[in-house]
Amino acid sequence: MVYTARRTICWTPLWNKEREGVGLEHLLLADGVADSVVLAVDAAQGPFRLTYRFTWDEAWRLRDATLVVATDRLTRSLSLHTDGQGHWRHGDGRAIDELGFGE
Repeated sequence: MVYTARRTICWTPLWNKEREGVGLEHLLLADGVADSVVLAVDAAQGPFRLTYRFTWDEAWRLRDATLVVATDRLTRSLSLHTDGQGHWRHGDGRAIDELGFGE
């Protein structure tokens, strides 16, 4: 059995000076993966929930990023994948030339 070190980190946001400390992030951090939920309030948009999951390889190169933000009005998501060599794709496989290195 392979043991994976895992750490739980919780903190409160400080970016909204009018509501400092209102909200919470719960982050699970393990070898090669960060998985989090953020509950907070944005001064312009109001309360929101952000979930994200990042994975990286042994050389600390980001491989996958999935983010979902939800408010009372909408839910948006973004999924990105890379080969670790500078080539990025959307979750559906479409290339993202703006993020890649020139050929």
